[in-house]
Amino acid sequence: FMSSSEAGSESSLQCKCRVGYTGPDGNDCETCAGGKFKASVGAGKCEVCTQGTYAAVASTSCTTCPDGSHSEANSIECKCNAGATLSDGAACAHCSGGTYKNARGSAECLSCPVGTYAMTAATACSLCPPNSNSEASSNSVLKCRCNSGFTGPDSSGCTSCSRGKFKSSQGSGSCLMCPQGTYTAKNATTSCQTCPDLFPASPEGSTSLAE
Repeated sequence: FMSSSEAGSESSLQCKCRVGYTGPDGNDCETCAGGKFKASVGAGKCEVCTQGTYAAVASTSCTTCPDGSHSEANSIECKCNAGATLSDGAACAHCSGGTYKNARGSAECLSCPVGTYAMTAATACSLCPPNSNSEASSNSVLKCRCNSGFTGPDSSGCTSCSRGKFKSSQGSGSCLMCPQGTYTAKNATTSCQTCPDLFPASPEGSTSLAE
């Protein structure tokens, strides 16, 4: 029954809507719609659930959204926050490192592309520092390694190899001197050029054909 009365009632006006229902005393009661609640007996109106809470139909109170989720006012459900997604189809869980999610809802977290990284619960991927790169789904700036032709601590301060030196691999390794018979006239070189046959062998670390 959607309404009730106390023992010994003598009039239909003493029939009052139960909690979760609303309507004039003695008349038909209507169910509180989803996103609303009513905690008292009688003709009072159903009240709107506030942000961060939700309610099903005929609710007597609003329920707080679980961790990692949120709702607008007058909601029947909560949605996972940006940076979180459904776990096992039930609770919201933070996106793992190397992934991100930039909107509310149940969509999956996406992998960060090459050249970026993300910590746990990220709403966007961060670019690697200049002159460094990372593999897809990297979960830390420490995964950003100096590009070929650059040297320095991985994740910060990668500088170009100077003329006469080269570096063919990624990482924090040192730039190497061009061997005899080769040269490089540019900075940030990944390999050295061989001297033409008409030129004598150049010394180690040569920077131009003149050497």
